[in-house]
Amino acid sequence: GDHWAGLLEILKNGFPKGWKPRGQLGDHISIHPGYTTIMVGIPGSGKSEILDQILIQLSIDYNLRGGYFSPENRPTELHLLKLIEKLVGRSVWRCDKNILENARNFLEDRFFWIYPNEGYDLDNILEKVRQSVLRYGINWFVIDPWNKLEHQYTQSETKYISESLDKIANFNHKNGTHCFIVAHPTKMRLNQ
Repeated sequence: GDHWAGLLEILKNGFPKGWKPRGQLGDHISIHPGYTTIMVGIPGSGKSEILDQILIQLSIDYNLRGGYFSPENRPTELHLLKLIEKLVGRSVWRCDKNILENARNFLEDRFFWIYPNEGYDLDNILEKVRQSVLRYGINWFVIDPWNKLEHQYTQSETKYISESLDKIANFNHKNGTHCFIVAHPTKMRLNQ
């Protein structure tokens, strides 16, 4: 069946290369459609900034498109400002009209924001992402941070998280997307 053909393809051509970030990071990881990456760290440690930099570079290098569910990065204009600076490599205040127009064209074609009017539960977000896959051809999406979702705990938190990650994994597999989840640990105890 399909699995045998897939195996023969791997034996012939090796494992798919995926999207490799630039620099030393690309020596250690590759990002594949159909999977999820979870970034964890204390608040304010730069997870979102690093992820934005990686996504700008991947979008340039592989012509990718993606969507953000990122309510902490509101107003969206501020997030856009940060993305422009990562794209052009200088302060937005030191950009002439041509540079800004080129940045605008690049970002409007490749970066989208996902804020469902129906609420911030996972099903609403995934439905908006699905619409973005169909409408814009997005390859990746970001949930930043995980704790801004409206979590529907009808069972234990662990079971809920497990089922949510399964739902995202199935969505990614079906739609050929990669999901980046940014998570802040809820309880950080220092000096242990």
